[in-house]
Amino acid sequence: MQAEDPFSLDYMNWLGHYEFGLNQKSFFLGDEQIFNEMKRYDKTDVNFWLLNWKNYYQYVYEHHAGNCIFFQYEKFCSEPSLVIARLFEKIDVDMPQREFKPFSPQENPAGAFDSQLLKESELIYKKLELEFESWFFRP
Repeated sequence: MQAEDPFSLDYMNWLGHYEFGLNQKSFFLGDEQIFNEMKRYDKTDVNFWLLNWKNYYQYVYEHHAGNCIFFQYEKFCSEPSLVIARLFEKIDVDMPQREFKPFSPQENPAGAFDSQLLKESELIYKKLELEFESWFFRP
């Protein structure tokens, strides 16, 4: 879209919205190794995006100091009403009387991941999952 409509690229740049698109810029979050490793991959390579994910979520996990509520997308998909109710309870907000239907998002194979990078990312994901469970399942 940005290649066909220069305004959309200009608009995203004006907003400072660099996460995706033709002018995508990765955030440097203090891990020089990950940041430099991202430069090895083309931005169309799935491993570039997996490194980006690792960069963000490793940083969040290491620096959240209990100031975040982690939200598990898979649990939300399978039990949206329960997850929303627990979240509203956690943040002390009244829950509107509404039921949400479970849904199964379509999975699209992403391609060939670097196996070591995928393992490292899965370990981070498991840590984040434990953070979610620590508030979600706590009475």
